[in-house]
Amino acid sequence: MAHYYRVGKKKYRKNGVWKELYFPVPVYKGVLNRDDIANILAERTTIKQADLAGALVGLSQIIEEKLHQGYKVNLEGIGIFSLSVTSDKGYEKASNVIPGRVKANKVCYKANQKLQKNLEFVKFERPRDK
Repeated sequence: MAHYYRVGKKKYRKNGVWKELYFPVPVYKGVLNRDDIANILAERTTIKQADLAGALVGLSQIIEEKLHQGYKVNLEGIGIFSLSVTSDKGYEKASNVIPGRVKANKVCYKANQKLQKNLEFVKFERPRDK
């Protein structure tokens, strides 16, 4: 099954001259939530949907908890979750970078190497006009 895309236009100013360039933009079929994933897993395994949904809730809680504790979380076949940190500004002295000035900024995700490599096999199609 192919992944759809549409063509989007972006305007750029280069050397004082405006240019319009066209780029592919992904078109998604929808969003799968926890219950959707649990249903798909239940169809492919001998585990009940409710048990899988509960396990997925537990997984999300464990990921959050372990990120708070300073761990990276590696889900083999999926990828690594980690935190990035920031502060309101940079400081001239390292001693000024104190815990009260450090904030968790984002949850970062790095795809598993095999998952990333398999992107080369994604087929794309433009959807038919309605």
